[in-house]
Amino acid sequence: PEDGSTINHDLIDDSQIAGIGPVLLLDHRDNPFSAFEGWYLEVAPVFYGNFLGGKHIYQKLTVDARKFNLITPKDFLGFQFFSTLSSGDVPFREIPRLGGSNQMRGYVEGRFRDRQYYTVQAEYRRKINKYFWGAAFVDGGQVAPTISEFKNEQFYAAGGLGIRFNFNREKNLFTRIDAAVNQFGNFSFYFRIMDAF
Repeated sequence: PEDGSTINHDLIDDSQIAGIGPVLLLDHRDNPFSAFEGWYLEVAPVFYGNFLGGKHIYQKLTVDARKFNLITPKDFLGFQFFSTLSSGDVPFREIPRLGGSNQMRGYVEGRFRDRQYYTVQAEYRRKINKYFWGAAFVDGGQVAPTISEFKNEQFYAAGGLGIRFNFNREKNLFTRIDAAVNQFGNFSFYFRIMDAF
């Protein structure tokens, strides 16, 4: 560094990784960009090792399940469960991170991280007119070193409100603005193209 301090190279994580594994993908959504009906399931076990040139040996299982319901022409309710479970020599950069603009809105991505991670979220939308929808959402999740160490008192929660603008009605593409607050009273704001899930 320019200030003359030294770097502890032992803390620098060499995360050269290579992995292989199957992916089960079932997609029954009415629209892959912004679904109103249907469901989605992805299950991906991946095995990382030095057989492909990686420097870490570990395993990771990712599960992403979503359900979409158009209750009335003006009312929508969606749900998502997402989890990453890992074991072995997981490099720091690959440890699951809680938070972000799509999952656990209200938390800075990486504020909490550990080998086991899951989150659940629900979002309700109400149509205002042909271009705009209002939204309300809640999120919850945890991280822990092992599955058995998930505890109720370490469950993190957040929620918020948002607005959706349909900028391409032919393909049903939305931009969104979300304002979220977590259980610690911290606020976050997001502007993104496409829905959170």
